[in-house]
Amino acid sequence: MTITETRPEELTSEPGAVSAGPGVVAGWLTTADHTRIGRLFVGVSLLSSLGVLVIGTLLTAERVQPGSRYLPADTVDQLTSLMWIGLAFLVVVPLLLGIAIAVVPLQIGARSIAFPRAAALSFWGWLLSGGVLVASYIANGGPFGGNAEAVRLFAVSLIVLLAALVVGAATVAATVVISRAPGMDIMDAPPFSFAALVSSSALVLTLPALAGRLALIYVDQSYARIVFGGTKGISGQVGWAVLQPQTYVYGILIIGLMAELFPVAARTRQPMRGVVIGGIGIAGVAAVGGVMQGMQTLELSGVTPIIVIGRLVVYGITELLPVLPFLIVLGLGGLAMRTGRPRVSAPFVFAISGALMGLAGALTGVLTPISELALAGTVYQEAQATFLFFGALLTGMGAVTYWGPKLWGRMVPEKAAGGLAVLGLLATVLASMPYVLAGFLNQPYGAVTWGPLDGPIQACNVLVMIGFGLLTLTVLAFALLVLRAFMGGERAGADPWDGQTLEWALPSPPLGTLADPGWIMSPEPLLDRQAALGTSDSTAGGGA
Repeated sequence: MTITETRPEELTSEPGAVSAGPGVVAGWLTTADHTRIGRLFVGVSLLSSLGVLVIGTLLTAERVQPGSRYLPADTVDQLTSLMWIGLAFLVVVPLLLGIAIAVVPLQIGARSIAFPRAAALSFWGWLLSGGVLVASYIANGGPFGGNAEAVRLFAVSLIVLLAALVVGAATVAATVVISRAPGMDIMDAPPFSFAALVSSSALVLTLPALAGRLALIYVDQSYARIVFGGTKGISGQVGWAVLQPQTYVYGILIIGLMAELFPVAARTRQPMRGVVIGGIGIAGVAAVGGVMQGMQTLELSGVTPIIVIGRLVVYGITELLPVLPFLIVLGLGGLAMRTGRPRVSAPFVFAISGALMGLAGALTGVLTPISELALAGTVYQEAQATFLFFGALLTGMGAVTYWGPKLWGRMVPEKAAGGLAVLGLLATVLASMPYVLAGFLNQPYGAVTWGPLDGPIQACNVLVMIGFGLLTLTVLAFALLVLRAFMGGERAGADPWDGQTLEWALPSPPLGTLADPGWIMSPEPLLDRQAALGTSDSTAGGGA
Protein backbone atom coordinates (compact mmCIF):
# COMPACT_ATOMS: atom_id res chain seq x y z
CA MET A 1 0.00 0.00 0.00
CA THR A 2 1.48 3.35 -1.02
CA ILE A 3 0.59 6.91 -0.22
CA THR A 4 -0.43 9.58 -2.69
CA GLU A 5 -1.80 13.13 -2.77
CA THR A 6 0.58 14.69 -0.26
CA ARG A 7 -0.99 17.82 1.16
CA PRO A 8 1.40 20.80 0.99
CA GLU A 9 -0.49 22.59 3.74
CA GLU A 10 0.48 19.82 6.16
CA LEU A 11 4.20 19.85 5.35
CA THR A 12 4.90 23.06 7.27
CA SER A 13 4.32 21.28 10.60
CA GLU A 14 7.59 19.33 10.60
CA PRO A 15 9.61 19.42 13.86
CA GLY A 16 11.49 22.67 14.15
CA ALA A 17 9.76 24.27 11.17
CA VAL A 18 8.91 27.95 11.50
CA SER A 19 5.24 28.70 11.27
CA ALA A 20 4.20 30.62 8.20
CA GLY A 21 2.07 32.92 10.37
CA PRO A 22 -0.71 34.48 8.28
CA GLY A 23 -0.31 31.78 5.65
CA VAL A 24 -1.09 29.08 8.20
CA VAL A 25 -4.13 30.99 9.47
CA ALA A 26 -5.38 31.52 5.93
CA GLY A 27 -4.86 27.83 5.25
CA TRP A 28 -7.14 26.91 8.13
CA LEU A 29 -9.73 29.52 7.16
CA THR A 30 -9.95 28.34 3.55
CA THR A 31 -9.24 24.63 3.98
CA ALA A 32 -11.28 21.90 2.34
CA ASP A 33 -9.17 19.16 3.97
CA HIS A 34 -11.62 16.96 5.85
CA THR A 35 -9.11 16.22 8.63
CA ARG A 36 -8.76 19.93 9.34
CA ILE A 37 -12.50 20.56 9.14
CA GLY A 38 -13.10 17.71 11.57
CA ARG A 39 -10.48 19.02 13.96
CA LEU A 40 -12.08 22.47 13.88
CA PHE A 41 -15.44 20.94 14.80
CA VAL A 42 -13.84 18.97 17.64
CA GLY A 43 -11.89 21.89 19.10
CA VAL A 44 -14.76 24.38 19.10
CA SER A 45 -17.31 21.88 20.42
CA LEU A 46 -15.04 20.94 23.33
CA LEU A 47 -14.69 24.64 24.18
CA SER A 48 -18.47 25.02 23.91
CA SER A 49 -18.96 22.10 26.28
CA LEU A 50 -17.13 23.99 29.03
CA GLY A 51 -19.50 26.95 28.79
CA VAL A 52 -22.59 24.75 28.65
CA LEU A 53 -21.46 22.64 31.63
CA VAL A 54 -20.70 25.74 33.70
CA ILE A 55 -24.27 26.93 33.04
CA GLY A 56 -25.55 23.49 34.03
CA THR A 57 -23.54 23.56 37.25
CA LEU A 58 -24.99 26.96 38.19
CA LEU A 59 -28.53 25.85 37.38
CA THR A 60 -28.24 22.68 39.46
CA ALA A 61 -26.76 24.74 42.31
CA GLU A 62 -29.95 26.84 42.19
CA ARG A 63 -31.99 23.72 42.89
CA VAL A 64 -30.10 22.77 46.05
CA GLN A 65 -31.74 25.51 48.11
CA PRO A 66 -34.65 27.20 46.33
CA GLY A 67 -34.75 30.87 47.15
CA SER A 68 -30.97 31.19 47.45
CA ARG A 69 -30.26 32.67 44.03
CA TYR A 70 -26.96 32.50 42.19
CA LEU A 71 -28.59 33.63 38.94
CA PRO A 72 -31.14 36.36 38.17
CA ALA A 73 -34.61 34.89 38.57
CA ASP A 74 -35.81 36.12 35.18
CA THR A 75 -32.98 34.35 33.32
CA VAL A 76 -33.21 30.87 34.82
CA ASP A 77 -35.68 29.53 32.27
CA GLN A 78 -33.69 31.01 29.39
CA LEU A 79 -30.43 29.52 30.68
CA THR A 80 -32.12 26.16 31.12
CA SER A 81 -33.14 26.13 27.46
CA LEU A 82 -29.64 27.34 26.44
CA MET A 83 -28.07 24.50 28.41
CA TRP A 84 -30.14 21.76 26.74
CA ILE A 85 -30.03 23.25 23.23
CA GLY A 86 -26.31 23.87 23.70
CA LEU A 87 -25.66 20.30 24.82
CA ALA A 88 -27.37 18.99 21.71
CA PHE A 89 -26.33 21.41 18.96
CA LEU A 90 -23.23 23.17 20.24
CA VAL A 91 -21.55 20.15 21.85
CA VAL A 92 -22.66 16.58 21.16
CA VAL A 93 -23.82 16.66 17.54
CA PRO A 94 -20.93 18.80 16.19
CA LEU A 95 -18.33 16.91 18.26
CA LEU A 96 -19.33 13.51 16.90
CA LEU A 97 -20.00 14.91 13.42
CA GLY A 98 -16.53 16.48 13.37
CA ILE A 99 -14.91 13.18 14.29
CA ALA A 100 -16.87 11.46 11.52
CA ILE A 101 -15.84 14.10 8.95
CA ALA A 102 -12.18 13.65 9.88
CA VAL A 103 -12.07 9.86 10.23
CA VAL A 104 -14.65 8.24 7.94
CA PRO A 105 -12.90 9.00 4.60
CA LEU A 106 -9.65 7.57 5.99
CA GLN A 107 -11.44 4.45 7.23
CA ILE A 108 -13.11 3.56 3.96
CA GLY A 109 -10.18 4.41 1.67
CA ALA A 110 -11.81 7.51 0.13
CA ARG A 111 -9.59 10.15 -1.51
CA SER A 112 -11.49 12.85 0.39
CA ILE A 113 -14.85 13.47 1.91
CA ALA A 114 -17.69 13.87 -0.57
CA PHE A 115 -18.33 17.56 -1.31
CA PRO A 116 -15.38 18.93 0.72
CA ARG A 117 -16.39 22.56 0.22
CA ALA A 118 -19.83 21.74 1.58
CA ALA A 119 -18.17 20.19 4.63
CA ALA A 120 -16.18 23.40 5.14
CA LEU A 121 -19.37 25.43 4.71
CA SER A 122 -20.98 23.23 7.33
CA PHE A 123 -18.37 24.14 9.93
CA TRP A 124 -18.32 27.87 9.26
CA GLY A 125 -22.10 28.02 9.06
CA TRP A 126 -22.36 26.16 12.36
CA LEU A 127 -19.73 28.32 14.05
CA LEU A 128 -21.19 31.66 12.97
CA SER A 129 -24.83 30.73 13.59
CA GLY A 130 -23.87 29.23 16.96
CA GLY A 131 -22.30 32.54 17.95
CA VAL A 132 -25.42 34.40 16.86
CA LEU A 133 -27.56 31.91 18.80
CA VAL A 134 -25.66 32.63 22.02
CA ALA A 135 -25.84 36.35 21.29
CA SER A 136 -29.64 36.10 20.94
CA TYR A 137 -29.84 34.72 24.48
CA ILE A 138 -27.58 37.49 25.77
CA ALA A 139 -29.93 39.99 24.12
CA ASN A 140 -32.87 38.50 26.09
CA GLY A 141 -34.07 36.20 23.34
CA GLY A 142 -34.71 32.50 23.05
CA PRO A 143 -37.52 30.67 24.86
CA PHE A 144 -38.94 32.86 27.67
CA GLY A 145 -37.11 35.87 26.21
CA GLY A 146 -38.45 39.38 26.61
CA ASN A 147 -36.98 41.01 23.49
CA ALA A 148 -39.10 40.27 20.42
CA GLU A 149 -36.30 40.89 17.93
CA ALA A 150 -33.90 38.70 19.90
CA VAL A 151 -36.49 35.94 20.03
CA ARG A 152 -36.81 36.04 16.24
CA LEU A 153 -33.01 36.12 15.97
CA PHE A 154 -32.91 32.96 18.09
CA ALA A 155 -35.27 31.19 15.69
CA VAL A 156 -33.35 32.26 12.57
CA SER A 157 -29.91 31.43 14.00
CA LEU A 158 -31.02 28.00 15.16
CA ILE A 159 -32.52 27.27 11.72
CA VAL A 160 -29.21 28.17 10.05
CA LEU A 161 -27.28 26.13 12.62
CA LEU A 162 -29.45 23.08 11.97
CA ALA A 163 -29.05 23.53 8.21
CA ALA A 164 -25.26 23.62 8.64
CA LEU A 165 -25.29 20.40 10.64
CA VAL A 166 -27.53 18.73 8.05
CA VAL A 167 -25.10 19.69 5.29
CA GLY A 168 -22.19 18.22 7.25
CA ALA A 169 -24.13 15.05 7.98
CA ALA A 170 -25.06 14.71 4.30
CA THR A 171 -21.38 14.84 3.27
CA VAL A 172 -20.56 12.03 5.70
CA ALA A 173 -23.45 9.86 4.52
CA ALA A 174 -22.59 10.48 0.85
CA THR A 175 -18.95 9.56 1.48
CA VAL A 176 -19.85 6.17 2.95
CA VAL A 177 -22.32 5.45 0.14
CA ILE A 178 -20.24 6.44 -2.90
CA SER A 179 -16.55 6.60 -1.93
CA ARG A 180 -15.68 3.23 -0.42
CA ALA A 181 -12.49 1.47 -1.51
CA PRO A 182 -12.76 -1.19 -4.25
CA GLY A 183 -14.30 -4.39 -2.92
CA MET A 184 -15.63 -2.79 0.27
CA ASP A 185 -19.33 -3.58 0.48
CA ILE A 186 -21.52 -1.37 2.64
CA MET A 187 -21.69 -4.19 5.19
CA ASP A 188 -17.87 -4.36 5.16
CA ALA A 189 -17.51 -0.74 6.22
CA PRO A 190 -15.88 -0.29 9.64
CA PRO A 191 -18.45 -0.15 12.46
CA PHE A 192 -17.79 3.51 13.18
CA SER A 193 -18.22 4.45 9.51
CA PHE A 194 -21.41 2.41 9.26
CA ALA A 195 -22.71 4.07 12.44
CA ALA A 196 -21.74 7.46 10.95
CA LEU A 197 -23.86 6.64 7.89
CA VAL A 198 -26.83 5.68 10.06
CA SER A 199 -26.42 8.65 12.40
CA SER A 200 -25.95 11.15 9.59
CA SER A 201 -28.99 9.83 7.74
CA ALA A 202 -31.05 10.13 10.93
CA LEU A 203 -29.91 13.74 11.39
CA VAL A 204 -30.81 14.56 7.78
CA LEU A 205 -34.29 13.11 8.35
CA THR A 206 -35.07 14.64 11.75
CA LEU A 207 -33.38 18.04 12.07
CA PRO A 208 -35.36 19.63 9.20
CA ALA A 209 -38.53 18.92 11.18
CA LEU A 210 -37.18 21.05 14.02
CA ALA A 211 -36.14 23.75 11.55
CA GLY A 212 -39.67 23.78 10.11
CA ARG A 213 -41.16 24.20 13.56
CA LEU A 214 -38.78 27.11 14.21
CA ALA A 215 -39.87 28.75 10.96
CA LEU A 216 -43.47 28.64 12.15
CA ILE A 217 -42.39 30.08 15.49
CA TYR A 218 -40.63 32.93 13.68
CA VAL A 219 -43.80 33.78 11.77
CA ASP A 220 -45.88 33.62 14.94
CA GLN A 221 -43.41 35.82 16.84
CA SER A 222 -43.51 38.35 14.01
CA TYR A 223 -47.28 38.80 14.29
CA ALA A 224 -49.87 37.89 16.92
CA ARG A 225 -47.79 35.52 19.09
CA ILE A 226 -50.86 33.49 19.99
CA VAL A 227 -50.47 30.21 18.09
CA PHE A 228 -47.59 28.81 20.14
CA GLY A 229 -48.21 30.53 23.45
CA GLY A 230 -45.85 33.47 23.08
CA THR A 231 -42.22 33.18 24.11
CA LYS A 232 -43.06 30.79 26.95
CA GLY A 233 -44.55 28.36 24.45
CA ILE A 234 -41.36 28.10 22.39
CA SER A 235 -39.78 25.71 24.86
CA GLY A 236 -42.66 23.27 24.51
CA GLN A 237 -42.42 23.40 20.72
CA VAL A 238 -38.68 22.69 20.48
CA GLY A 239 -38.20 20.72 23.70
CA TRP A 240 -38.71 17.37 21.94
CA ALA A 241 -35.32 17.89 20.25
CA VAL A 242 -33.49 17.39 23.56
CA LEU A 243 -35.68 14.65 25.02
CA GLN A 244 -36.42 11.07 24.12
CA PRO A 245 -36.76 9.65 21.53
CA GLN A 246 -34.80 12.32 19.56
CA THR A 247 -31.83 11.95 21.92
CA TYR A 248 -31.34 8.41 20.58
CA VAL A 249 -30.44 9.95 17.20
CA TYR A 250 -27.53 11.75 18.83
CA GLY A 251 -26.38 8.57 20.57
CA ILE A 252 -25.96 6.24 17.58
CA LEU A 253 -22.23 6.93 17.33
CA ILE A 254 -21.87 5.80 20.96
CA ILE A 255 -22.65 2.32 19.68
CA GLY A 256 -20.42 2.79 16.63
CA LEU A 257 -17.28 3.64 18.60
CA MET A 258 -17.87 0.80 21.05
CA ALA A 259 -18.30 -1.67 18.18
CA GLU A 260 -15.09 -0.28 16.62
CA LEU A 261 -12.96 -0.61 19.74
CA PHE A 262 -14.07 -3.96 21.15
CA PRO A 263 -12.26 -6.09 18.50
CA VAL A 264 -9.24 -3.75 18.56
CA ALA A 265 -8.98 -4.10 22.33
CA ALA A 266 -9.49 -7.88 22.04
CA ARG A 267 -6.95 -8.05 19.16
CA THR A 268 -9.20 -10.35 17.19
CA ARG A 269 -11.91 -10.17 14.56
CA GLN A 270 -15.38 -9.30 15.77
CA PRO A 271 -17.43 -12.50 16.17
CA MET A 272 -20.87 -12.37 14.53
CA ARG A 273 -20.00 -9.05 12.93
CA GLY A 274 -23.15 -9.04 10.82
CA VAL A 275 -25.24 -9.02 13.98
CA VAL A 276 -23.25 -6.03 15.30
CA ILE A 277 -23.80 -4.10 12.07
CA GLY A 278 -27.47 -5.08 12.21
CA GLY A 279 -27.64 -3.75 15.76
CA ILE A 280 -26.31 -0.39 14.60
CA GLY A 281 -28.94 -0.38 11.85
CA ILE A 282 -31.64 -1.16 14.43
CA ALA A 283 -30.46 1.86 16.42
CA GLY A 284 -31.15 4.08 13.41
CA VAL A 285 -34.55 2.53 12.74
CA ALA A 286 -35.54 2.84 16.39
CA ALA A 287 -34.36 6.44 16.62
CA VAL A 288 -36.03 7.69 13.45
CA GLY A 289 -39.16 5.63 14.03
CA GLY A 290 -39.40 6.96 17.55
CA VAL A 291 -39.01 10.56 16.44
CA MET A 292 -41.73 10.17 13.80
CA GLN A 293 -44.11 8.81 16.43
CA GLY A 294 -43.00 11.02 19.30
CA MET A 295 -43.11 9.90 22.90
CA GLN A 296 -46.46 8.19 23.36
CA THR A 297 -48.06 7.79 26.77
CA LEU A 298 -48.62 4.11 27.47
CA GLU A 299 -52.13 3.88 28.92
CA LEU A 300 -53.86 0.53 28.41
CA SER A 301 -56.93 0.80 30.63
CA GLY A 302 -60.32 1.64 29.17
CA VAL A 303 -59.42 1.09 25.50
CA THR A 304 -60.21 -1.59 22.94
CA PRO A 305 -57.81 -4.52 22.30
CA ILE A 306 -56.87 -3.11 18.88
CA ILE A 307 -55.81 0.18 20.45
CA VAL A 308 -53.89 -1.73 23.13
CA ILE A 309 -51.95 -3.62 20.45
CA GLY A 310 -51.24 -0.41 18.55
CA ARG A 311 -49.96 1.37 21.63
CA LEU A 312 -47.77 -1.58 22.59
CA VAL A 313 -46.25 -1.65 19.09
CA VAL A 314 -45.43 2.06 19.23
CA TYR A 315 -44.08 1.65 22.76
CA GLY A 316 -41.87 -1.20 21.60
CA ILE A 317 -40.43 0.86 18.74
CA THR A 318 -39.86 4.06 20.68
CA GLU A 319 -38.78 2.75 24.08
CA LEU A 320 -37.82 -0.95 24.02
CA LEU A 321 -36.08 -1.21 20.64
CA PRO A 322 -33.40 1.43 21.47
CA VAL A 323 -32.13 -0.79 24.29
CA LEU A 324 -31.39 -3.70 21.95
CA PRO A 325 -28.41 -2.23 20.00
CA PHE A 326 -26.54 -1.45 23.22
CA LEU A 327 -27.08 -5.00 24.46
CA ILE A 328 -25.98 -6.49 21.12
CA VAL A 329 -22.76 -4.48 20.88
CA LEU A 330 -21.83 -4.91 24.53
CA GLY A 331 -22.68 -8.63 24.52
CA LEU A 332 -20.83 -9.53 21.33
CA GLY A 333 -18.00 -7.19 22.25
CA GLY A 334 -17.65 -9.07 25.51
CA LEU A 335 -17.52 -12.31 23.50
CA ALA A 336 -14.67 -10.85 21.43
CA MET A 337 -12.80 -9.99 24.62
CA ARG A 338 -13.18 -13.56 25.86
CA THR A 339 -11.93 -15.14 22.64
CA GLY A 340 -9.11 -12.66 21.99
CA ARG A 341 -6.11 -11.33 23.87
CA PRO A 342 -7.56 -8.25 25.61
CA ARG A 343 -5.61 -5.04 26.06
CA VAL A 344 -7.51 -2.23 27.74
CA SER A 345 -6.55 1.24 26.53
CA ALA A 346 -7.68 4.74 27.51
CA PRO A 347 -9.93 5.10 24.41
CA PHE A 348 -11.58 1.80 25.30
CA VAL A 349 -12.29 3.00 28.86
CA PHE A 350 -13.89 6.15 27.45
CA ALA A 351 -15.90 4.12 24.95
CA ILE A 352 -17.17 1.55 27.46
CA SER A 353 -18.10 4.38 29.85
CA GLY A 354 -20.06 6.15 27.10
CA ALA A 355 -21.78 2.92 26.07
CA LEU A 356 -22.79 2.06 29.63
CA MET A 357 -24.24 5.54 30.11
CA GLY A 358 -26.05 5.28 26.78
CA LEU A 359 -27.51 1.96 27.88
CA ALA A 360 -28.54 3.52 31.20
CA GLY A 361 -30.30 6.30 29.28
CA ALA A 362 -32.12 3.82 27.06
CA LEU A 363 -33.19 1.74 30.05
CA THR A 364 -34.33 4.86 31.90
CA GLY A 365 -36.47 5.84 28.93
CA VAL A 366 -38.39 2.56 29.09
CA LEU A 367 -40.40 3.78 32.09
CA THR A 368 -41.07 7.38 31.06
CA PRO A 369 -44.23 6.81 28.94
CA ILE A 370 -46.01 4.59 31.50
CA SER A 371 -48.84 6.85 32.62
CA GLU A 372 -49.33 5.20 36.03
CA LEU A 373 -45.79 6.19 37.06
CA ALA A 374 -46.36 9.90 36.27
CA LEU A 375 -42.72 10.44 35.32
CA ALA A 376 -43.31 12.66 32.28
CA GLY A 377 -42.76 16.28 33.21
CA THR A 378 -40.37 15.46 36.05
CA VAL A 379 -36.59 15.50 36.33
CA TYR A 380 -36.71 11.81 35.44
CA GLN A 381 -36.74 12.99 31.83
CA GLU A 382 -33.71 15.14 32.53
CA ALA A 383 -31.91 12.07 33.89
CA GLN A 384 -32.57 10.16 30.67
CA ALA A 385 -31.30 13.03 28.52
CA THR A 386 -28.26 13.58 30.74
CA PHE A 387 -27.28 9.91 30.54
CA LEU A 388 -27.31 10.07 26.74
CA PHE A 389 -25.75 13.51 26.28
CA PHE A 390 -22.95 12.92 28.77
CA GLY A 391 -22.43 9.40 27.45
CA ALA A 392 -22.04 10.87 23.97
CA LEU A 393 -19.58 13.45 25.33
CA LEU A 394 -17.50 10.66 26.90
CA THR A 395 -17.64 8.85 23.57
CA GLY A 396 -16.39 11.95 21.79
CA MET A 397 -13.45 12.26 24.17
CA GLY A 398 -12.70 8.57 23.63
CA ALA A 399 -12.73 9.07 19.87
CA VAL A 400 -10.34 12.02 20.19
CA THR A 401 -8.02 9.88 22.32
CA TYR A 402 -8.17 7.03 19.80
CA TRP A 403 -7.93 8.91 16.49
CA GLY A 404 -6.11 11.99 17.80
CA PRO A 405 -2.69 10.35 17.28
CA LYS A 406 -3.67 9.71 13.66
CA LEU A 407 -4.95 13.25 13.04
CA TRP A 408 -2.35 15.22 15.03
CA GLY A 409 0.55 12.74 14.99
CA ARG A 410 1.00 12.83 18.78
CA MET A 411 0.00 10.40 21.51
CA VAL A 412 -2.28 11.32 24.43
CA PRO A 413 -0.82 10.07 27.75
CA GLU A 414 -2.77 6.87 28.43
CA LYS A 415 -2.76 6.85 32.22
CA ALA A 416 -3.98 10.41 32.50
CA ALA A 417 -6.65 9.92 29.81
CA GLY A 418 -7.82 6.65 31.39
CA GLY A 419 -8.14 8.36 34.76
CA LEU A 420 -10.22 11.13 33.22
CA ALA A 421 -12.46 8.50 31.58
CA VAL A 422 -13.20 6.95 34.99
CA LEU A 423 -13.76 10.42 36.48
CA GLY A 424 -16.14 11.27 33.64
CA LEU A 425 -18.08 8.06 34.24
CA LEU A 426 -18.44 8.90 37.93
CA ALA A 427 -19.52 12.45 37.09
CA THR A 428 -22.18 11.22 34.65
CA VAL A 429 -23.62 8.81 37.20
CA LEU A 430 -23.77 11.58 39.82
CA ALA A 431 -25.34 14.04 37.36
CA SER A 432 -28.01 11.58 36.20
CA MET A 433 -28.90 8.81 38.64
CA PRO A 434 -30.15 11.02 41.52
CA TYR A 435 -32.74 12.55 39.20
CA VAL A 436 -34.13 9.07 38.56
CA LEU A 437 -35.06 8.98 42.24
CA ALA A 438 -36.14 12.64 42.31
CA GLY A 439 -38.43 11.95 39.37
CA PHE A 440 -40.28 9.33 41.38
CA LEU A 441 -40.52 11.97 44.12
CA ASN A 442 -42.21 14.33 41.62
CA GLN A 443 -39.55 17.02 41.32
CA PRO A 444 -40.75 19.02 38.26
CA TYR A 445 -38.75 19.19 35.05
CA GLY A 446 -36.72 22.36 34.57
CA ALA A 447 -37.91 24.04 37.77
CA VAL A 448 -35.62 25.64 40.35
CA THR A 449 -38.35 26.52 42.85
CA TRP A 450 -40.90 24.09 44.22
CA GLY A 451 -42.11 22.99 47.58
CA PRO A 452 -42.03 21.65 50.08
CA LEU A 453 -38.31 20.82 49.88
CA ASP A 454 -37.63 17.51 51.64
CA GLY A 455 -34.37 15.78 52.54
CA PRO A 456 -34.18 13.15 49.77
CA ILE A 457 -34.88 15.63 46.99
CA GLN A 458 -32.34 18.10 48.37
CA ALA A 459 -29.72 15.34 48.60
CA CYS A 460 -30.44 14.36 44.99
CA ASN A 461 -29.91 17.91 43.82
CA VAL A 462 -26.63 18.22 45.73
CA LEU A 463 -25.33 15.07 44.03
CA VAL A 464 -26.43 16.30 40.60
CA MET A 465 -24.66 19.62 41.16
CA ILE A 466 -21.48 17.75 42.14
CA GLY A 467 -21.80 15.61 39.02
CA PHE A 468 -22.11 18.62 36.71
CA GLY A 469 -19.19 20.35 38.39
CA LEU A 470 -17.05 17.21 38.25
CA LEU A 471 -17.74 16.69 34.54
CA THR A 472 -16.86 20.34 33.88
CA LEU A 473 -13.48 19.79 35.53
CA THR A 474 -13.06 16.51 33.62
CA VAL A 475 -13.65 18.15 30.24
CA LEU A 476 -11.35 21.06 31.15
CA ALA A 477 -8.59 18.67 32.22
CA PHE A 478 -9.09 16.59 29.06
CA ALA A 479 -8.93 19.67 26.82
CA LEU A 480 -5.68 20.79 28.47
CA LEU A 481 -4.27 17.26 28.29
CA VAL A 482 -4.89 16.81 24.58
CA LEU A 483 -3.80 20.37 23.78
CA ARG A 484 -0.47 19.77 25.48
CA ALA A 485 -0.12 16.30 23.93
CA PHE A 486 -0.94 17.35 20.37
CA MET A 487 1.37 20.37 20.54
CA GLY A 488 4.44 18.58 21.86
CA GLY A 489 3.70 15.08 23.08
CA GLU A 490 5.22 11.76 22.14
CA ARG A 491 5.13 11.13 18.41
CA ALA A 492 2.67 8.49 17.25
CA GLY A 493 3.54 5.75 14.83
CA ALA A 494 1.31 4.85 11.94
CA ASP A 495 -0.57 2.25 14.01
CA PRO A 496 -0.24 2.75 17.79
CA TRP A 497 -3.30 0.60 18.61
CA ASP A 498 -2.81 -2.42 16.30
CA GLY A 499 -5.82 -1.25 14.34
CA GLN A 500 -7.73 -3.27 11.80
CA THR A 501 -8.98 -0.66 9.33
CA LEU A 502 -7.45 1.36 6.51
CA GLU A 503 -6.68 4.59 8.35
CA TRP A 504 -3.94 2.80 10.30
CA ALA A 505 -2.05 2.08 7.06
CA LEU A 506 -1.44 5.83 6.69
CA PRO A 507 1.27 7.82 8.48
CA SER A 508 0.35 9.95 11.47
CA PRO A 509 -0.74 12.62 10.68
CA PRO A 510 -2.04 11.47 7.28
CA LEU A 511 -0.30 13.35 4.48
CA GLY A 512 -2.41 11.83 1.75
CA THR A 513 -4.46 8.78 0.89
CA LEU A 514 -3.71 5.21 -0.03
CA ALA A 515 -2.85 5.22 -3.73
CA ASP A 516 -3.99 1.63 -4.11
CA PRO A 517 -5.53 0.00 -1.06
CA GLY A 518 -6.07 -3.11 -3.15
CA TRP A 519 -9.25 -5.11 -3.37
CA ILE A 520 -10.79 -5.16 0.12
CA MET A 521 -11.47 -8.80 0.94
CA SER A 522 -12.96 -8.45 4.44
CA PRO A 523 -13.96 -5.83 7.02
CA GLU A 524 -10.46 -6.06 8.60
CA PRO A 525 -8.03 -5.34 5.73
CA LEU A 526 -5.00 -4.77 7.98
CA LEU A 527 -5.51 -8.13 9.66
CA ASP A 528 -5.69 -9.67 6.19
CA ARG A 529 -2.40 -8.02 5.28
CA GLN A 530 -0.74 -9.21 8.51
CA ALA A 531 -1.98 -12.74 7.91
CA ALA A 532 -0.66 -12.68 4.34
CA LEU A 533 2.74 -11.51 5.57
CA GLY A 534 2.71 -13.98 8.45
CA THR A 535 3.30 -11.22 11.00
CA SER A 536 0.28 -11.69 13.23
CA ASP A 537 -1.88 -14.42 14.67
CA SER A 538 -4.73 -12.04 15.42
CA THR A 539 -6.98 -13.29 12.64
CA ALA A 540 -8.66 -15.79 14.89
CA GLY A 541 -12.32 -15.29 15.56
CA GLY A 542 -15.46 -14.93 13.60
CA GLY A 543 -15.85 -13.12 10.35
CA ALA A 544 -18.76 -11.25 8.90
